[in-house]
Amino acid sequence: MPNILEVNDLRYSYGKICALKGITLHIGEGEIVALIGANGAGKTTILRCLSGLLGDYESGSVVFMGKTLNGMKPHEVSQSGMTQVLEGRHIFPHLTVKENLMMGAYLRNDNNGIKNDIEDMYRRFPRLQEREKQLGGTLSGGEQQMLAIARALMSRPKLILMDEPSLGLAPLIVREVFRIIREINKEGMPILLVEQNSKAALSIADRGYVLETGEIIMCEKCEDLLNNERVQKSYLGG
Repeated sequence: MPNILEVNDLRYSYGKICALKGITLHIGEGEIVALIGANGAGKTTILRCLSGLLGDYESGSVVFMGKTLNGMKPHEVSQSGMTQVLEGRHIFPHLTVKENLMMGAYLRNDNNGIKNDIEDMYRRFPRLQEREKQLGGTLSGGEQQMLAIARALMSRPKLILMDEPSLGLAPLIVREVFRIIREINKEGMPILLVEQNSKAALSIADRGYVLETGEIIMCEKCEDLLNNERVQKSYLGG
C-alpha cells in the first residue's frame, strides 16, 4: 500500500521543553492510523506540526502525497489536501450550520460542486440539515462534532487529522461519531486519529502508534495492540 503521508525524525520543543523527540510514522492510502498515549505525550503536538499550526519544527520532514510540507502555512497545508478537525470542535458559534459548511469550502471556487457537497453533507448528517439555519454555538456537543467533521469534508481533503473527536461526548454520541469515522474511511478517506479513548480508537483503526513523552514506543496492528499486556494495563484499563 503506497504511503500518503511520511513523517521522518520530527522534533519540536516548547521553549526548553522537548515535546517531540524524533517522531517517524507513515499513513498508507485508505488507512485509519491511531495515535494513543497519556495526556502530554505529544499526540496533539504531532497533529499541529503536520497542519502547520505550530510553524517551523526543529528538524525532520513531513512528506504528503510526494510533496514536502516543511515551512508551509496552515492554509497552504489545507490547499495541499490535508485538513484537521481540532480538539474541542472549534466551529464558528455565531455562524449558522450552513455558513459553517461554506467556511469549510473557503479555498474552493467551484460553486456547483460546493452546493452539491453541502447537500451530500446533509444526507450524511441529517441532523445538520434539520438545523441548517441554527447558530453553531446553540448545537449540542455531538452536533457540533458532526458539523466540525462535515466542515472538514467540505474542503475535499485527501487526508483528515482528527484530534479527540469523542472528547466530552456522551457514550451514545461517541458510538455515533466513531460510526461516522468508519463510514468516511470506508469511502476511501485516510484518517490520522488522536484519541484519549484508546480502546475505541484501536477498535476502528488499522494500525496504532503508542506515544510516551514525545517518543513512539510501539507501532503495531491494532489487533496486536489491543491484545498487548502493556497497552492493556496502561491505556485500556486492563
